[in-house]
Amino acid sequence: AEPKPIARRSKPASRLSIENCTALKGSLFRISKSHNIQIKNDTAKYFFLEGIKNSTIDNCTADCIMIKGSLSLFYDYKPKVLANATVDDPFAGMSENIIEPSVNCTIKNCNQIKEIDLFNAEDCIVESCTMKDVGLWMVNAKNVAVRNASVVNGTLSIDWSRDLVFENLSLTNSDISMAGSVPGDFSVGFKNCTIDGMPIVYYEDQSQLKLENITAGQIWLRDCPEARIDNCAAREIYVINSNGVVIENSRIDGDGINLIFSEDCRLSNNMLASEGSRA
Repeated sequence: AEPKPIARRSKPASRLSIENCTALKGSLFRISKSHNIQIKNDTAKYFFLEGIKNSTIDNCTADCIMIKGSLSLFYDYKPKVLANATVDDPFAGMSENIIEPSVNCTIKNCNQIKEIDLFNAEDCIVESCTMKDVGLWMVNAKNVAVRNASVVNGTLSIDWSRDLVFENLSLTNSDISMAGSVPGDFSVGFKNCTIDGMPIVYYEDQSQLKLENITAGQIWLRDCPEARIDNCAAREIYVINSNGVVIENSRIDGDGINLIFSEDCRLSNNMLASEGSRA
C-alpha cells in the first residue's frame, strides 16, 4: 500500500528580516500570521501581509502594499459529534472573532506607491509615503496615524474605520470617500493637511463654534453642535455628529455639503458651484 501523505502546518515566522531583495516578473512578497517582520529596501509588484504583528515595511517599491487581518484559527474548526448526539467542543463558550486584525505595523519611506491598503488593521502608522493613481484605502481600521504623506490622482477611502489621525497629509487632484454605520465610524481628525494646496480646516468638540469669512479646501466639524458657518468658501464641508449646525451665505465648489449623523441643521443662501455638488 502506498504511504499516506503527512499533513503539515507551517509555523508562523518571527524576527525575520528581508532586505535588498527584488521579486521579478510580477512576483510578490506574501507573509501570513507572523510577527516582528522587517522588510526594507525591497522591490516587488505587491507586498501582501495578513495577520501580521509588530512589523515594518521601510523604503520599499511596489504597486500595492496591503496589510490586512487574517481568518481566525477557529473559523474552520468543527466540533465532534459523539455517539450520544452530544457535542464535544473544547472551545465552547469562547468568543469567536472571524477576522484577527494585523496589529502595530508601520509603512514608512515608501514612495510612488500606487496603493496602500489597511484592512482590519489596528495601531498602525503610515509615514513619509507617496501614493499615486489609486490612493490610501482603509476598511475596519482602528487607531491609525498617517503622517507626512501624500495622495496624488487617487482617493483617500475610509470605510467603517475609527480613531484615524492625519497629520501633514497632502491631497492633490484626489477626493475623500467615507462609509460607516455609527458616528464612531467617522472619528477622523486632520492636522496641518491640505487638498490641492488649500488648508483642510478641522474642528472637534466645540459647541456653538462660529466660522466666518474663511477660505479653505475643506471644512470639517466633528462633535460641534450648534456651530455656524457664514460667508465661507470651500470645496467640501463635512458635518459629523453635530446637531443644529447652520451653514449660510457660503460657496462650495467641489462635492458639496455632507451631513453625517447630524440633525436639525439649516442650510441657507449657499451656492453649490460644481455640477457634482450635493447638499
